[in-house]
Order: sequence, then C-alpha cells, then structure tokens
Amino acid sequence: MRKWLLVSLLWAGLGNAALAQPLSLEKARQQALEQSPSLAKLRARLTEMEQKVAEVEAGGRPHLEVQARYSYITPPLSFSGFPLIVNNNYQAGVVLEQALATFGRLSWGRQAAELQVRSLEQELVRERERLAYQVAVAYSRLQTTRQSIGVAEVSLASRERFLKDLNAREKAGTSARFEVLVAEVARAQDQQRLVLARQQSQLAQSQLQVLLGWPRSQAVETLPLPEVGDQVPSEPDQAVTVALSRRAEIQAIDYAVQAAEAKVHLEESQTNPTLGLQTRYDQRNATTFQTSNQWSVGVEMRWPLFDGGLAEARSRQAEAVVLQLQEGKRELERQVRLEVEEALVRCASARENLEVSQHNLVSAREAARLGELRFKAGVGTHQEVLDAQARLRDAQQGVFEAQQAIQEAHWQLQLALGDS
Repeated sequence: MRKWLLVSLLWAGLGNAALAQPLSLEKARQQALEQSPSLAKLRARLTEMEQKVAEVEAGGRPHLEVQARYSYITPPLSFSGFPLIVNNNYQAGVVLEQALATFGRLSWGRQAAELQVRSLEQELVRERERLAYQVAVAYSRLQTTRQSIGVAEVSLASRERFLKDLNAREKAGTSARFEVLVAEVARAQDQQRLVLARQQSQLAQSQLQVLLGWPRSQAVETLPLPEVGDQVPSEPDQAVTVALSRRAEIQAIDYAVQAAEAKVHLEESQTNPTLGLQTRYDQRNATTFQTSNQWSVGVEMRWPLFDGGLAEARSRQAEAVVLQLQEGKRELERQVRLEVEEALVRCASARENLEVSQHNLVSAREAARLGELRFKAGVGTHQEVLDAQARLRDAQQGVFEAQQAIQEAHWQLQLALGDS
C-alpha cells in the first residue's frame, strides 16, 4: 500500500512539473489557435458554405427517385365485363431527372457560393492573425508584470535595510524619530506597489490562460522574448501599399463583392428558361385502358414569363449588397492606412523611449549608490536616499515597460501590415 502511495505521489509530482514547463510564445500561439471558440465558429461557417457549393452543384447532377402510391376506390366500375376502375389501385416506379440547360442559374449559383467560401477563408486567416497578436501581447504583459514584482521586491528589500539602519541610528541618537517615520511610510508605499504588481500579474496570467483555454489552476511559465529587429518601413505610403495588398480582410471583402455580383446575375437568370430530361418506369395494376407496366422518356422546357417582379426585386437587393460591400471596402482601406501609420509612429516612439529609459536607469543606479554612500558618510540626508531609491525603482520599471512597448508596437505593425 505504501509503495503505491509513493508511486502516486511521484506521478503527481511529475505531472505538476510537466505543467510548470515554460511555454514559448510560438507554442502559446499554437495552443490558442487550437482552443479558440471564434476560430472554431469560423471553421464551422466555412464548412457550411462549402456544403452550399455542394448543394448548388447537386442541381446539375441526375436525380433518381422511387415513387409509390396505393388507393382504395369504391364502388368499382366496369363496362361489358371489362374493368375500368378497381378497388385496389397501386403504382410503383422509378423516376430519373437530369437538367440539360439552366441558362445561367447553375453556373452563377456555383460561382457565388465558391466566392463566399474564399471570402470566409480570408476571414479565418485574419482571425488567426488577431488571435496571435492578442496572445503575444498577453504573453509580453505577463512577463513585464512578473518583472515588476521583482523590481518591487528588490525596492522593498532596500527600504527594509535602510529602515533597519535608521532604527539603529535612532537608538544611537544620531537620527531623529521623524526620519524613521518617513522611511516607514516609504516602506508601506513599496508594500502597496508590490501588492498591486502581484494583482496585475495575476490578471495578466488569467488573460493568457483564457486565450490558451487553460484552467485557472494551470500556471503559465514564460520564456524570454527575443529582441525585436529594426526592420521597420521607412516610407508610410509604401507600408500602406503593402498592407492593402496583404490584409486578409481586404481580400475577404473583394471576394464578397465578387460573390454579390454573381448573386445579381443569379437573380437575373431566374426568368431564363430551363431544359430538362425525365424518364420513368412504372409498375401498376392493369385495367382495361392501362397496362401493368409503362416506360416513358421526354424533354421538358419551362420558361417563367411573369413572376410578379420577384426576380427584379431580388436582383436589386443583390445590387444594393454590392454597393454596401464596395463602400465598406473604401472605409476599410482608410482604417488600414490609419492603423499602419499609428503602428509606425508607435514603433519609432517606443525605440526612442527605450533609449531614454536605459540612460535614465544608468543614472538612477549611480545616484542610488552615491546617495547611500553620502548618507553613511554623514554628508547626505535620509530623504536623498529615499528619493534615489524611488527613482531607481521607477527607472527599472520604465525600462521593462519600454521593452514591452517595443514588442507590442512590433506586433501591432505586423498585424497592421498583414504580415502573418
């Protein structure tokens, strides 16, 4: 029994260790793509439209049908001993129908359905890009918030050491009670910052867990992100041109426009004739004027001369849909231009901010070091040390946030350019 208990505990430990394995950004994106309800919904819609194509194509294939009926008629009728109507009447047969010419109905219907499938495929591509961007941002923010916890813990430890030193000085009579109280307030503020950093980290982890489809109990361990390169388009107009040619939703709306135009032709073709072949074989009860079996074959043409304006009304509806989609594309192109220019500005400002933050961190570290030395030498005040420690903490946090801003700006530019 003890043996099995030890094995179970060991297995549980190995399972928890497996769950704690670091997750790379690429694996996180793949996990989110596999678990995304929005992608699953789009894939279901795509399957629906693919079956719509199959439905339209089925109209051009042979249709084979079995027909049977039975009726009881009373009274029977006969003439000079020859039965004309009998009590028990039955008929069973096989009918084969084949469309010979639909004069545009089949071809336009198939074209409209196929273009709608292509439009949905592009929507699926864009949704994948959006989800990959959301995962990357959540991943980066989780790392930054955890770094913020580290900064807050280091700052708090520094405050604790300084407060301990002040308490010793107060007992020795070289520091006033006021200085100790000010240091205690600074320590409390750092404790609050640590609590806030942990809260933000938990929220960032929850956001990433939701995107990954993970339970709350399954912690996410991240890996360091690679540095972002400097490959940023220098010409905004060129970048916009690239985005307009790559963005999946623009291609989706192009296909949607073509599908709507095909729908216009489809509705206009509803007043065209149709030509079909029908052949059938029937087995039935024999009477004086009908044999026990019959085979027939023929060609049928139908031409709706007047439908009350139904086809015209539907074609005008389809034309209005085309116009809506075309205007929607114009609006989308403007939005794409705005997104690209915003992402370019954000990339440039993020890099400038990182340079300033890194320079500020170097200065803050040196200031904190000198402040402590001055205080220990008796030429500096406790307030100088507190201020220097606060500036160092803020500078460290500023570098982490600037690095995250560069990552997010890079991913935003990729999303704006349609660079999946």
